[in-house]
Amino acid sequence: MRARPQLKDHSLDRLRERLARDGLAPYRAEQIAGWLYQRGVEDPAQMTDLSLELRSWLAAKWELRALEVERVERSADGSIKAVLRTRDALSIE
Repeated sequence: MRARPQLKDHSLDRLRERLARDGLAPYRAEQIAGWLYQRGVEDPAQMTDLSLELRSWLAAKWELRALEVERVERSADGSIKAVLRTRDALSIE
């Protein structure tokens, strides 16, 4: 199975082109980018000004999360350490 493309790898112009190529209105790129970069929302289900059809399409065709939380540790002094995993299985602390 081929991995879904990472949406955050696309510039706004490239995303407009890709959406148009898939038969979607290019202005949707601004809506999607607003959710990702202004509101910090990576779950298409929460992008409430997009149609259900578009949210389903995003979830099926694209990867929106750049990193996954693998582990979080909290110390007694309140500091937090997180280990994040990239798409290519590398860890970041």
